[in-house]
Amino acid sequence: MNQNPINFWQLNSKDIDTSVNFFKKVFGWEFNYNKETGIYHISAKEFPNFFQGGFFKQKDSDDLPILTVFIRVEDIDNKVEMIKKNGGEIITAPYNLSNGNQICLFKEPSGATLGMIQNFIFYRPCCAD
Repeated sequence: MNQNPINFWQLNSKDIDTSVNFFKKVFGWEFNYNKETGIYHISAKEFPNFFQGGFFKQKDSDDLPILTVFIRVEDIDNKVEMIKKNGGEIITAPYNLSNGNQICLFKEPSGATLGMIQNFIFYRPCCAD
């Protein structure tokens, strides 16, 4: 495995329909909605040589819309401890998704929010063109 590559990105929006329609109209992007994850994935044909991503409805408790990149890791629990020891903050403790992925959100020391993902499995059936 490459040394912890960025593997996925996600735009969290307070008004997902408006955000999706904005990017459709302005950039001509196509989206595939995945009911299981609640993510509007950008069609794989849009960016064939780029890691995958999509749009997600932001939780009401979050302060601002955010763009999160997810770093693929082999041992998410070990990385959580390393983040804590090196001045970072865990925002969302690791949890399992239905597809076998485990994710976690954290802040690096300057306050930027990022994510980690273990066992990266992409929902290809939702995004096949």
